[in-house]
Amino acid sequence: MRAFLPRIRQFLHGKLMGLVRIYYKNLWGMSLGEGVRISLSAKMDKTYPEGLFIGDYTAVAFGATILTHDIATLKRVRTTIGSHCLRRSGRIA
Repeated sequence: MRAFLPRIRQFLHGKLMGLVRIYYKNLWGMSLGEGVRISLSAKMDKTYPEGLFIGDYTAVAFGATILTHDIATLKRVRTTIGSHCLRRSGRIA
């Protein structure tokens, strides 16, 4: 029984991460590689979502903020995060 519950939790977590990936990729149009994992508390820029490119098997941890625009200068930029990376709290602009 003890081995059963962790397997269920791992299965559900994998499905939830898949839904988060679909949400950002299909609804917002962000370019996400295979196996990308984005924390539910990460803040992804929805002002210019087409400018975000994340490589394969990259994780965006909780508290991270990723921007693709600068509101002060009205500038939109292409923000790229490579493959096999871990992005923790902080900003990329």
